[in-house]
Amino acid sequence: YYLMDAVVNNLPQLTVQTSAAIELGDTMIQSGQKQVENTAELLTLKSISREIVRDLERGMSIAYTHNTALKSELRDLPSKTIDESDRFFDRIVDLLQPSERSSITLVDFRVTGQHALDHQLSLYDSVSPSLDRLLQQRLQEFYRKKYGAFAFATLVLIASTYVFFAFYQNLMNRRKLEKELKE
Repeated sequence: YYLMDAVVNNLPQLTVQTSAAIELGDTMIQSGQKQVENTAELLTLKSISREIVRDLERGMSIAYTHNTALKSELRDLPSKTIDESDRFFDRIVDLLQPSERSSITLVDFRVTGQHALDHQLSLYDSVSPSLDRLLQQRLQEFYRKKYGAFAFATLVLIASTYVFFAFYQNLMNRRKLEKELKE
C-alpha cells in the first residue's frame, strides 16, 4: 500500500508542487518584487510539498520494513530525493527573506529546484517497476493459494464422494445380506 501511495499519489503531487514553486520563484526573482500573494502562494506550495515529502519518507520506511528487497533495489534514492527536496525548500526560505538578507540568484534557485525535480522523477522511474514486481509477486502468491485451495477442495470432494459410495455400497450389501437371511 505504501509503495503504491508513493507512486500513485505522493510523487506526482510532489513534482507538480515543485514545478509550480520553481515557476513562481523564478517569477519573483526576475521581477525583483516579493508581492504578498506570490509570497503566500510560495509558502503554501512549500508547506504542501514538505508534507508530501514527510508522507513519502514515512511510507517508504514502512515499505522497506515490510519488503526488505526494496531497500537493495532502490538503495539510497528515496533519501537523496528527500534531501534534494529539503535543499530546495531551504532555497524557498532564502528567497522569502527580506531583499537585503536574501542572496539567492535565479540560476541557483533554478538549479536547486531542477535537482529536486530530477531526483523526484528518478525516484518515480525506479519505484514504478518495483511496484510492478511487487504486485506481480503478490498476484502469483494469490494464485498459488487459490489453486492450493482448489486442489484441497477437490481432494475433499473426491474423499467425500468415495466415503459416500463406500457407505452406499456397504448399505446395499447389508440389505442384500438381510434379504438373503430372511429367505
